Amino acid sequence: MTKKLADVLGYPPRMMRLARAAAYLDVSASAFLRMVEEGAMPKPIVHHGVRMWDRIDVDAAIDDLKEPTNTYDKIMRIDK
Repeated sequence: MTKKLADVLGYPPRMMRLARAAAYLDVSASAFLRMVEEGAMPKPIVHHGVRMWDRIDVDAAIDDLKEPTNTYDKIMRIDK
């Protein structure tokens, strides 16, 4: 089987289909979709019928799931 360039890169691609986005978080595709439905992960961008997730949006969603670690962040946090 021929490897795609994205499979040998030292970094994840900017846009990821479902399987790669789920693998990026080390969860199953169904768990990732559940996170999307719950609003914990962003909805996909659909272009020409292809659903893809922006890696930067996924990273930001992960940051939003984290609890603030210092008092300033706890005071300034605005819950969604």
